[in-house]
Amino acid sequence: MALTLNIGKCTLLGNYRENNEDSIDVKQFPDMTVCLVADGMGGQAAGEVASKRAIEIIPRELKKHISGVVGNEETKSIIRRSILQANEEIIAMAALDRELVAMLARARAHAEVPVALGFGIGDPAQAAAAADAGAEGVIIGTRLVRAAGQEPDPVSAVAGLVRSFAAALH
Repeated sequence: MALTLNIGKCTLLGNYRENNEDSIDVKQFPDMTVCLVADGMGGQAAGEVASKRAIEIIPRELKKHISGVVGNEETKSIIRRSILQANEEIIAMAALDRELVAMLARARAHAEVPVALGFGIGDPAQAAAAADAGAEGVIIGTRLVRAAGQEPDPVSAVAGLVRSFAAALH
């Protein structure tokens, strides 16, 4: 008889913060269920962005490497590598954010119109990071074209993607 688990998820604001920087998710893979909790490092710059990215990156890496794995040690190693990959990408994103702030400030000093960023914006977390860095708009044309070309229902794919970007920017 197969074991069935009912999994719930909840994360709370706590007593000291104005916003909740933690992220939590449950991902179902063919051979396993993964429960993820990423602490937003309360009070650190863009902690909520980092925790959301961790929740996106770790399952992506697990999906790439976990199929066909049978041993516990190999599974632990893949989990560790997935977490390290998330850490590396988040650190790189943070370094880019510092550069973005400076670049956007330079552009704004010479522009008479709002400054929008369009290079490297592939997901809602990156759009939010660009807005947090000072971009007054984000351009996601290439990402929309890719979504439309990869899905059987391009209109629904693009509409869903636009909704996810809009939610990240509000």
